[in-house]
This record gives sequence, structure tokens and C-alpha cells, in this order.
Amino acid sequence: MVRKETREGYFNLYLIVGEDKFLKEEEIGKIRKGIFSSSVEEGFNYHIFDAQEKINIEEVIGLSRLIPWQARHRLIVVNNIEFLNVKDKKRLLSFFDTLPSHTILVLTSSKMREKEEVYQGIKKRRFSKVIHLSSPFFKIEQWIRERIKKEGKEIDAEEVRFIRERVGKDRHTLIESIDKLLSYIGDKKKIEKRDIEEMITEGNLGSASELLEALRERDKKSIEILHQLFLQRQKPERLLGLLFWEIERWGKNRKTDRLGRKRIKLFLQTDLMLKTSFLDAQTALELLLIRLCEDILPDETSDEPPSLSLLPF
Repeated sequence: MVRKETREGYFNLYLIVGEDKFLKEEEIGKIRKGIFSSSVEEGFNYHIFDAQEKINIEEVIGLSRLIPWQARHRLIVVNNIEFLNVKDKKRLLSFFDTLPSHTILVLTSSKMREKEEVYQGIKKRRFSKVIHLSSPFFKIEQWIRERIKKEGKEIDAEEVRFIRERVGKDRHTLIESIDKLLSYIGDKKKIEKRDIEEMITEGNLGSASELLEALRERDKKSIEILHQLFLQRQKPERLLGLLFWEIERWGKNRKTDRLGRKRIKLFLQTDLMLKTSFLDAQTALELLLIRLCEDILPDETSDEPPSLSLLPF
């Protein structure tokens, strides 16, 4: 028999709709922490599928019917259900009516219209809950403000905007930065702009200036900073231009001496890789940084792209 809610107050069927992957993970995390009392329970009774990859819908249904091991519930997550084929969607819809009370089934979708059959099939069932993560509450600045308020701190709108501008929109990076900021201010009640400036300068990776500083020091930390910049959706072409500008400042007449010509050739090869998709943008720039840090430079007479053997893996 299907219940409307579990003993802990959670529904047996969820649909979470939203483009922000982190927010979806956060919602699932709330359910996970609420129903499992130990890592052992979670390890044996928590299953994740991604419909964007090839999945067997019968395996999902079979697991749903399986009695939990030393726990009250089994949690099954199927991400990106919009990628299921028509047959699998219909099979899943027909299974909802017999979903066991011990199973919590969470379906996620980046985009799903209300008129779609799966959406309607979930919404009309009394034991289900649809969560939209695209409401104004989840706009980035309000999200920052709510998270800081939750920790018992105060912050004005101007400072919230400043955090977004300095850190970017990636949720994981924002959480890390906010946690550092809260630790930095200690018992102080209100966050000020000065606190944010000092925290980002001293402890937060992810600015173009820090990337250039790491490059000057030939520090391979530049790879980590580059990763953060990509999370902030910085354009590869802009990053390549910044790096070229920095290299030109390394010494006078770099365009005429042998070392300078080789570095310019390396930038031209990287630019070619970005334009022709020889490598993905992040890998191409990582390879460039490694070569610049180690002064591994191309042969002036060769027109071949950099060797893949120098990639950092």
C-alpha cells in the first residue's frame, strides 16, 4: 500500500525541476540526511541513476521494490528524466501507482513543462511533491543573503552584490567563499565590504590577477585557479589574452628574442586548438600553463599542435 508520506514526513515521490545542479543536490541532500541515520544505511540503500546516460528502467523499478537493508527506506534518484525515451517514461508512470511505501523515488529534470505527461502524472498523485528551483527565492543574490542569514549574520544588498561579482555564480565556489568569510569575521555580527575584500585577497582562489601572480611564480597552483575561473564561466579567449599580456611583460623585446618567439608560437598553437576544438578549452589552457611554468616550448620550425604527452594526467 502506498502512503502519502513516510514516517519522517517525507513524500514517496518527488519531482525536482531546475537548471542549477547544486540546488538539486542540496534538495536531495535534505531528504538523504533526514531518512538515513548512518553512512552504513545510506551506503546500502541510496542509488543514483542518470537518464542522460543509458539506464535500464526495469533496474530502477526492481530496486524500488527491494526491501531496504537495515533501514526504513530506500532512496532512489533518477536525474535528467527528460532524456528517458517514451517507452521508459510510460513504464515509470505506470509504476507510480504501485511504488512501495519503503521507497522514496526522486526524479530530477533541468527543464520540464507542466503540460508534459510525466509532470502531470507525478503532480496528480497525492503522495508526491513537485519542487521548482527556478523561483525568485533561488536567484543568486537572494540565495547568498539567505545562506548568510541562516548563520546568524547580517549583510547589506551592496555587499551581497560584491560577493557575487568577486566570486562568481558557481554555487560550490560561493559556499566555499561564504564559509571562509564567516570564519574570517568570527563573532562579528555584520559583514562589511572590507571583510569581503580581505577574505578574497587572502584566502580565495579564482581571480584573474591571482592566475597571473601564480604564473609569475611558475606555480602550478595556476591550474587550480584556472579551474575556478572556468567554474565562474570566464571566457577562454579572454583568459588566453590575459596570459599573453602577462608573458609580454616578462621582459623586453620578447617578440624578437628566441625564447620570446617560442612563447608566441605556443600561444598561437593554443589559440588554434581553441578555434578548431583540437582539445577542449580547459585542457588546452592547462597545457599552456604547464608549458609556461616549465618553459617547455615548441620547436620554432614545427607547425604541429603541442604534444598530448605533456597533459597533466
